[in-house]
Order: sequence, then structure tokens, then C-alpha cells
Amino acid sequence: MSQRSTGDVLLKVENMHTFYGTIEALKGISIDVHEGEIVTLIGANGAGKSTTLRSINGLNQPREGSITFRGQNITRRPPHEIVGLGISQSPEGRRLFPRMSVIENLEMGAFQRTDRKQIREGDKVVMWFASGNRDESVFEDPYRFDVTRNPEHQAFGAGGRHFCLGTALARLELRILIEETLKRYPEIALDGRPAHAATQFVNQLKSLPVRLNA
Repeated sequence: MSQRSTGDVLLKVENMHTFYGTIEALKGISIDVHEGEIVTLIGANGAGKSTTLRSINGLNQPREGSITFRGQNITRRPPHEIVGLGISQSPEGRRLFPRMSVIENLEMGAFQRTDRKQIREGDKVVMWFASGNRDESVFEDPYRFDVTRNPEHQAFGAGGRHFCLGTALARLELRILIEETLKRYPEIALDGRPAHAATQFVNQLKSLPVRLNA
């Protein structure tokens, strides 16, 4: 889906095929992005949205096809050179450097900038950081932990994937599930090859055949 523009072609992807091992994740995708145009990729998990972006960024180089940016072929360029050309990615996973401050993370994102015309020293910049669980405009008692409150806590997944209390509880539930299964079926054993989902979005199994009595 795109918001059309009459500008020149900025980014051109032609007949791109990208693989994860023997699994073909992208099968001949072609995209044209014009100057001033907004393009949106829409699809289910595993459809190839992230792989398309990773291929353009050089993180997963395609086996076939070509990627052209501002007239330059970047199909085999390394990621750091592609970033230097002006292509960057804001990943949903919020993969920051955990031991660095917000300012240090922002400086890392701009370390390749050589121009000083966009934001000059001394300019005022507004940045919005959501207060999440402690938003007084959303929660009546924002500093009290109440899992039944509405809207729900950010820790349980509302508004995005959060690597905090919600994931810790999920791991505990998974551990209890495995422990209780082993108590009831102590001889449970693998009964065939597990089938993995063809996606890099999650480490997901489609099926795991087992027999309950070895």
C-alpha cells in the first residue's frame, strides 16, 4: 500500500529472492519507492515483511534480483555502507544498547551523520517518551500494581512487545507446563522431527511429535 508521488524513483527492488538456508522467504518481490512516497508492507507473520527490509538493509543479501538506491546498485553492499547512503531501520523490537543511556543510543544512531544542517547545536528538539504504566491521564492510581485494571499494564503486552514482567511470567508458565507434563508422562519422548515455522519473527515450532510412553 502506498501514498503515490510523482517524484523520481528513490528505491527500486527488482525480482528479489531471499533465502534462510534452503527456505525461500522472498519469491521474486519487486517494489518501486518514489521521492516523497510512503510505502507500507502488509501481511501475516512469516509473509516476508521483515525479510524484505533486512534484504534492503544488507542484513540478508538476496540470492537473486537487484536493489537500487538513488541510482546505485546496493544489492551486495554491506549494511554499514547502506546506512551511510541514507537507509536506516527503526525496528519494532526496540533493540537498544541496554547499558547505554537514551542520549548515548541516539548519538550512536547519528554517528555517521556528516552534515550539521538538519539539527544544529542549541536547537530545541522535542522527544516524546510514554510514561507507560505510570501515566496519570490513563490510570486512576498509576503507581499501584493491579493486573485487573483497565487499560491493562504495559508489562502484559499492551502497546507492543515488552521484555519485562510479562515475559518473566510467561517463562514461569512455560516451566510449570513442562514440569507438570513430565510428572504425568515421565517417559515422554520425541517421535519425529520437529517442524519449524518459516519466519524470523519468532522462534516458533509448527509441530513437535512426541510419544507419551517410550
